[in-house]
Amino acid sequence: MAKLNKALKELTYSSIASKVLVELYGKGPMRSSTLVPLIKKELNCSSGLVYSTLRELKEGNWIYTPTARKRFKVYAITNRGIELVEEEFMRRETEIKEISKKIADPSEMALELLTNEIFADLPSDTRKPMNRMLIKRRLQRNIEKWKQSIKRSVVET
Repeated sequence: MAKLNKALKELTYSSIASKVLVELYGKGPMRSSTLVPLIKKELNCSSGLVYSTLRELKEGNWIYTPTARKRFKVYAITNRGIELVEEEFMRRETEIKEISKKIADPSEMALELLTNEIFADLPSDTRKPMNRMLIKRRLQRNIEKWKQSIKRSVVET
């Protein structure tokens, strides 16, 4: 049970720390009276947990307090924190690009569906891979012709 509690605490800290860094990166320096309630509400955690995370982020040189005032403390992200956030954004952007490559092009999907439908209607003795390729090629040519024809007719009207 102790390991589970420790893991939950680390996960919560990680979520709060990430949110703090992203908020400071996106909005610039913020007073603790604005930042803490924002994080507390969004992540449904206690103020104490947010303040202890802020303290740890400050000790780790991820954030700093540009003013010496204790009563109205302002937090800002350091260059080290900015690099971390930007690195994470770049990593996520790369992941999204990789995922989007795996998503089929809608016109390719439509061609595949039409090919499958026509192929399924063929007599079983003619359902050969070569015939499937021919169907797909012919459909592709005809679709291009239809697209051009439709574009011309739309432009003429």
